Amino acid sequence: MNLQTIGNTIRDLRKLKGVSQADIAGELDISIAAVSKIERGLTNISIQRLDQIATILNTSVFTLLGVEKTDISKIAVSQEVSSLQKELQMTKELLKAKDEIIELLKNKPTV
Repeated sequence: MNLQTIGNTIRDLRKLKGVSQADIAGELDISIAAVSKIERGLTNISIQRLDQIATILNTSVFTLLGVEKTDISKIAVSQEVSSLQKELQMTKELLKAKDEIIELLKNKPTV
């Protein structure tokens, strides 16, 4: 996600909630011009600043970033599935090796 998209989201939510740039500037102790630059994606924004803006707009940083919690859950589930698939593959390989060892022991000539 780029700064302009984040800025657009901040602007849209701010307007939707009836909050002015001056309100945000006052809460953050920055100038209205600085808020405008954030909304236009012209300045880098720290995660701390995003968190402050999210609090002012009564939303989450995830929303400002355009990432919903369901997206994060999907990513976590996908990573878990991938991990389980790797574990399953390793288990299959170990079982195959065990079976090969058993066969070797069965066919081992006795002295």
